[in-house]
Amino acid sequence: MNLKSPLTQLQEVLYELLKNESITVRQMIFDTGILNIKARISDLRLKYNLEIETEMVKHENKYGRKCVFGQWKLTNKKTACELYLKLQKND
Repeated sequence: MNLKSPLTQLQEVLYELLKNESITVRQMIFDTGILNIKARISDLRLKYNLEIETEMVKHENKYGRKCVFGQWKLTNKKTACELYLKLQKND
């Protein structure tokens, strides 16, 4: 998949979803600096009707406390790629 670099946060989140099997809040903060990924995921779902699956991952932190966090992945990469190209064209 040969896509142009993203120009907005929305495009950046979609780009990362297309390039990776899944993404997490932590990964996006470190890789992109986007702090409110949940809002961008919500935009993609509500404004663009993009199907994004959430998987809740159980984890134990360094103090032994059990934690749960969300991991997102696309259900249809072809549709997502078409949306990405459309968003790129509009900017």
